[in-house]
Amino acid sequence: VSAFFNAAKRAAVPNLARGAEEMLAANSLTASTTAATIAVGSALGGILATLAGREVVFLLNAATFLASAELIRRIRTRTERKSEVGSQHSAVSSRQWAVGEQPSSVETNLNQEASLKMETPADTQPTADGPLPSADSLFRRALEDFRGGLRYVRHEPVLRAIFVVAAGWGLGNGVARALYSIFGARLGEAEVAGWGVAARELIERPGEFGISVLFVAMGVGGVLGAPLARRFNNAGGRDLGARLGRSMAFDGCGLALFSLMPSLWVAALVLVAREVNFAVWWTAQQTILMRRADDAYAGRVFASYETLTTLMMVGSMLASGVAADSLGIRPVALAGGLVITCSGLLWFLLQPQAQVVGVRRGERN
Repeated sequence: VSAFFNAAKRAAVPNLARGAEEMLAANSLTASTTAATIAVGSALGGILATLAGREVVFLLNAATFLASAELIRRIRTRTERKSEVGSQHSAVSSRQWAVGEQPSSVETNLNQEASLKMETPADTQPTADGPLPSADSLFRRALEDFRGGLRYVRHEPVLRAIFVVAAGWGLGNGVARALYSIFGARLGEAEVAGWGVAARELIERPGEFGISVLFVAMGVGGVLGAPLARRFNNAGGRDLGARLGRSMAFDGCGLALFSLMPSLWVAALVLVAREVNFAVWWTAQQTILMRRADDAYAGRVFASYETLTTLMMVGSMLASGVAADSLGIRPVALAGGLVITCSGLLWFLLQPQAQVVGVRRGERN
């Protein structure tokens, strides 16, 4: 379900932020607050899980989603802007991010994008006194929207490159998602086993303790990385795309190094460094996506992005679980890190002129 929420949220941010500088700030704040809540929530969750059990943690987690929904419901500002499709002047100005892109190619893309407009099928239009759309029509509409988002991305070289490397990141990060808890549990048990009797009696669930330590480390890394991401991506923004590729490559190196760590605390430090790199490239990537996707297609572009990365992550999690049973968790996690590193390097191959032009101060969408 989060794919629906994330697509709508990211499509709305460019309309809530005034210009690209605020968009960078919004994305870095998103990374920072997400990381902070992961850090605080993991620490509290670890304590509550130890003292009261997992059921209490799940119930409190559900309550936070209700509180978040109420905060979002209170937003009373404009969340959509006039479509730029069909207006060559505005569309050309919104696509001046790719260095070397000639006006002729932009005009070609405009014609192609204009042809992508899709009419909503009649059987998916609910009326006040008519029946709700069938499950089959909703599925067909969702599939068509996903395909429409991919068709739009196909005509934008920078967006196409982002989708390819994001798919590679999903493959590698799915390994991390599947194995973080196993790593944390094993390292936590090994760490607590070396402590005194009193400490071992205090921590009745050393595995959950280790998992919480790693997730707190992820949150700390994100909190530290968010302001760095805004500073690096905002200063001299002409090489925003280059920072994306480099930071993603370092992100993969962090996962590979993490898989080799023998102790809980050293692994946590490596994870902090990895999340700092993640904040830098994620902020750059989201800003580029938001700036280059026309408002008429932003929802479909981000929905396609969420669908693609989620499918890659789910498939990777399933495969990495089977592989870890046969080969062990360390070599599988190492392979996941190498996949992410290769994805970062692939960005430069897909975009040999990956100088994504920075944002001029005061420029609006």
